[in-house]
Amino acid sequence: MVERTKPRTGSAALLSARELADYASVSESMIRELIRRGELPAVKLGRLTRVRLEDFLAYLEAHRIRRRSAPPLPVLRAAPRTTVIPRVTSHSKPAPLRPEGQL
Repeated sequence: MVERTKPRTGSAALLSARELADYASVSESMIRELIRRGELPAVKLGRLTRVRLEDFLAYLEAHRIRRRSAPPLPVLRAAPRTTVIPRVTSHSKPAPLRPEGQL
């Protein structure tokens, strides 16, 4: 079982990749990759690489997924009742009349 370390606090706290990985529940290699690509600012102290807690928290905030609020639902209104009147033109022929009793 991996024991999580409690990171040091304070904006000037310098944390190792392992401490940051434990803090964010990600792999240490992911933290190192972010540092290597320059996405996460780091400080080199001899052989040690450290990241300021303030910089790491700023990185997390910048990559936060923000939920967009859903647009309001449209108000549904009943369509006005209209009566359709067939248009009669001088070119149209009237329907033939059928004798009563025939369908």
